[in-house]
Amino acid sequence: MMRSYRTVLMVAVLVSLARMSGVQAQDDVLVEIRFAGLGQVEPTAKDAAAYRAVLMLGDRLAELPAEFGGPVEAGRAIELGWEALIARSGLRIEMVDDEPPVAFSLSLSPSGDEHAAKRYLDRLHTLIEDTGGPIEADGDGFILDMPDMPVRLFNEQIDGRPSVLVISGGLAPAEVSPQQFDLPNSATAAMSGMIDLGKLFDLLRQAIQRENGNDAAAFFEENAWLFDGAPALDFAYGSDDEYAYVTTRFHESADWFDRMGTDPDIVFTPDDFAGVPRDATGLTATPISFDFIVKALDRYEKETGENVFEEIDEALGIDLRHGVLENLGPRLIAYESDRTGGGGFLSGVVLCEIRDAAALARVHSELRRKLNDAAADRARGYFKIRTWSTAGHDAYSIATPGLPIPIEVSWTILGEQLVLAVSPRGLVEAVNQIEHGRDSIVDNRDFAEAVLDLMDGRRVSSISYRDSARFAAGGYSGLNILLSGLANTVRSPAGADREPGVLIPPYAELIEGVKRVCVLTYWDDRDYVMFARTDPSTLVQVADAIGQYGGAMGIGQLTAIQAAVLIPAIAKARESANQLKSASQVRTIAMAMIQYKSENNKSPKSMQELMNAGYLPLEIQDSPYGPCSVGGPGIAMRTDLDAEQLESFNPRLIVALDRTMYFQAMGKVNVGFADGHVETMYLWDFDILLNEDINKGARQTLDL
Repeated sequence: MMRSYRTVLMVAVLVSLARMSGVQAQDDVLVEIRFAGLGQVEPTAKDAAAYRAVLMLGDRLAELPAEFGGPVEAGRAIELGWEALIARSGLRIEMVDDEPPVAFSLSLSPSGDEHAAKRYLDRLHTLIEDTGGPIEADGDGFILDMPDMPVRLFNEQIDGRPSVLVISGGLAPAEVSPQQFDLPNSATAAMSGMIDLGKLFDLLRQAIQRENGNDAAAFFEENAWLFDGAPALDFAYGSDDEYAYVTTRFHESADWFDRMGTDPDIVFTPDDFAGVPRDATGLTATPISFDFIVKALDRYEKETGENVFEEIDEALGIDLRHGVLENLGPRLIAYESDRTGGGGFLSGVVLCEIRDAAALARVHSELRRKLNDAAADRARGYFKIRTWSTAGHDAYSIATPGLPIPIEVSWTILGEQLVLAVSPRGLVEAVNQIEHGRDSIVDNRDFAEAVLDLMDGRRVSSISYRDSARFAAGGYSGLNILLSGLANTVRSPAGADREPGVLIPPYAELIEGVKRVCVLTYWDDRDYVMFARTDPSTLVQVADAIGQYGGAMGIGQLTAIQAAVLIPAIAKARESANQLKSASQVRTIAMAMIQYKSENNKSPKSMQELMNAGYLPLEIQDSPYGPCSVGGPGIAMRTDLDAEQLESFNPRLIVALDRTMYFQAMGKVNVGFADGHVETMYLWDFDILLNEDINKGARQTLDL
């Protein structure tokens, strides 16, 4: 869909609320989102200082356009967008019998007094009007005349709160109060929503078919088994004094997940964890099936006549289908532990069930022989699969003789299990755990509290557990770096009036009473449910994530994480400023061309002609994105138009564009039209427009 820069502005200001959330399936509803608002968060004591700093971030972001030479409108847009993020909000997108086939309803309840919503709407109206948006008064509100989709903006009470409503297609207002769904009764819901995957797939199929014709239709027809019967899901996020929770429920989804390779009959019990040592710091247990791949290759053979399995079997001399893909599973457990390598990533072990150990052993033997033969022939001894022994079992490792590569992935076939470890020591300890029946993770009190209590009475399909208390302690230094970056970000370079202070709590306070992470998926009749429970402190969660990888990455990598977290917000603000400035320049050129024709009864034949006549400033050709990579002006106008074309005011006739945007492969370009409006278009939409008869010659005269 083509989008004007005014549409982009609206998205930046309002649809920034479209965060993943959901509500149980309703007729025609594609997505429904309800968010209590960032300003409504009740932070834990550990998070309080950092939370206050985050709320200051909006003021800092609003300053950036002016610092980078952008228009004042960009700063005002960022202010409105940030206030939308702080406020209670709701978004509902529905299918309609019209073009476009979707409509939306957005509700926004700004913080403040009873007049806050009216002030917000007035500021939004003024901003759209100042940037040339097609908006006009309509009763108690406004109409935004978007292409093919007029949008109403007005004030109304939603859930007892004065709100701003932005509605297309005559929909009812979206609600803003999050729903509880599968959250515990003790939790307060901060976000909830619904996504109907089946309807979304149908909409995508229709859209692609309209744009791409028979090829897309054939693709969806051939792969309908992937999309047909896709379920609706609802989910929620909330917290109480002890935990933060995320829940997701896929309704009536057993058949669909079975098609995707998740068999509803494959479940886990505590007995399945006997091979995991008591000191495990993390665990993931999941069904494993390659039926999805097998079915896809079977369909490929049916459509093309090519049997991939036969080709592989002939080339490698192995039975890939029966010996490997249909042989591995149906359960897989991966863990890290102190015993197998210190508790971090490099202590990883995988236990995968095997249906036919003898068949896998035959395939493995043949593959190992061929790989070693090939390595001896081509790698000059620098690579080999070496054979050794542990606890009386043949074991294997990838070795790189003479090269200091610090990983030796190792494995063995032990009974009806494939055991794989990141190091030989890890494999030795993993085998000893299984062979000697040592205490398992089930005997670990923390695991029992975090996981086993939740498993009780449920048909558990998968489990993820992490000793976040341990990792959060290890991530404290990295967290300190991130929060120092946040503190410096929100401070104003122009003065000391915005001072966040010390954001990180003392070490002992941060790690005190940290809750372990547990994520379960389970079957509730034919519904597939995900339930996640973790520590309620966001800082603990971040420290936990850093602690898992910080030891391997070092301070340099943590600094990179810091930059990755903080810089995008600055970059986005700068991009918004550049895009608005570019659109303003393109619009100025388009309007100058129209005015020149009106006053001189002829069309301008060069931009210099407009400059000499005083219609344009000298710097108008310089794109805020920099010089054009292929040469020529950054922003250009058409010089091949006659007076009759210009006075047509045709909203499809291209008259100017930002060439730098076009050639920098940014995915979008600002385009000016004969009626004076500007659109920020995706490149593929722009190329389609260039090929229309009305724009014949545009590609040549604009040197595209």
